[in-house]
Amino acid sequence: MSRKHFYWDGSDWVEYVPKRGQKRGPILLSDISGYRNVIDGAWVDGRAAHREFLKRNHVHEVGNAPIHAGKPQASYAETKELREDIGKAYNMLAEGYTPEPVMTQSEFEAIGE
Repeated sequence: MSRKHFYWDGSDWVEYVPKRGQKRGPILLSDISGYRNVIDGAWVDGRAAHREFLKRNHVHEVGNAPIHAGKPQASYAETKELREDIGKAYNMLAEGYTPEPVMTQSEFEAIGE
């Protein structure tokens, strides 16, 4: 279904084909058609009823866009524990702690060869 464009000429609505890139005013969209929802099977008819259904059932509309998984978020407990560990390590270094090397200087230099 293609979108049709109209303008008011003072006495009637007149259909026209817009020039490319021409914006003449607001676009009026028809109401969404009714559907049977998947949560309780009740009929949802129109945009207002759709918004109310989403709000009442605490659901979010995803749409047709592909879903890209993001980085998993650390929980507050994990973040707090990490901060504490970093604080302890910082204090140990400030007090003169030197960690034991995991490899010798010659082993380290051999890595780049």
